[in-house]
Amino acid sequence: MRKPLIKHRFFYGKTIFAVSLQKYSKDMIKIKYRIGFLCLFVCLYFFTACNNASKTGKKPESATVGEIYITVDETFKLIMEEEIAVFHHLYPETKINALYMPGEDAIRRMMSSDSFRFAITSRGLTAEETEYITRQNTKIMLKPLAQDAIAMVVNAANTDSVLTFQQAKDIFTGKITNWKQINPASTLGDILLVFDHEKSSTVQHIRDSILMGEKVTSKGFSAKSNPNVLEYVQKTPNAVGIVGINWISDKDDDRSVDFLKNIRTLYLQATPNCKLPDKQYPPHQSAVKMNCYPLQRYMYAVNREPGFKLGTGFITFLANGGTGQRVILKAGMVPYFVVSRTIMLPTE
Repeated sequence: MRKPLIKHRFFYGKTIFAVSLQKYSKDMIKIKYRIGFLCLFVCLYFFTACNNASKTGKKPESATVGEIYITVDETFKLIMEEEIAVFHHLYPETKINALYMPGEDAIRRMMSSDSFRFAITSRGLTAEETEYITRQNTKIMLKPLAQDAIAMVVNAANTDSVLTFQQAKDIFTGKITNWKQINPASTLGDILLVFDHEKSSTVQHIRDSILMGEKVTSKGFSAKSNPNVLEYVQKTPNAVGIVGINWISDKDDDRSVDFLKNIRTLYLQATPNCKLPDKQYPPHQSAVKMNCYPLQRYMYAVNREPGFKLGTGFITFLANGGTGQRVILKAGMVPYFVVSRTIMLPTE
């Protein structure tokens, strides 16, 4: 009785093995089909990607490759045009498209549209603006780039050259309206205050930081741009214009040189914490650097770009103590970061 039992067990064991082998073969076929479809999908994906890349000829965006749009406070137009030109020369596979507009508009456009990676401004974000950005789950990086100054310019025929800080503020508010209030011997008559735009960062800085919230006189008028301000002052002996210093400080820029032919910058009374010996200063680099000139501020990059892409690459170029900061130095502004300069002296 034991032999048939053994045969029976062997028979069933063989049957069970055969069934298991058949099931295993079917599973392997399914896996092979899945792998085949996956390989086909991957091949099609890379073929399409490579085909599109060959058609567009574009490389993936990086810190030195790509095209972006930014907003720029028009007060900094001259300096940013030069910075962008140098960056394009160093990195020919980049294209920085800058839209120049009044300072408040530059910040709002950057905040309201993902198309703009960052803004060049004269201030950081307010608490309300920061809260708005935070609600969008967007991180903001504020990077100072330079110390800037606001220049008060007059016609070359105007012999008055020095103002106290209080006199400057009284002109801004309209308490001083005639040149005789500055110099009793003056024959120029009424003071005509002209600025670039009512929403400009220049007017905002004067109102918020110089006048501490007091309104700028309604007798002042907007010329719509910094070049228009300078052109108006060139033609109007009794005018006083307010412009960003980079419009008249770069001696290698033809536009700055042309503007300076028929205008002069006013000297202002030194700030109380000034460590330099003189009592009044023009908006020159040394006076701004030593905090002796009272009408000064900063230039910032407000960056909302995720990751390290072209926008962040350009800001790094502007902020590091290299070429970008040297462009700022050359333009007559004060670099925020130390710019090193090596001088080789002849040996005997």
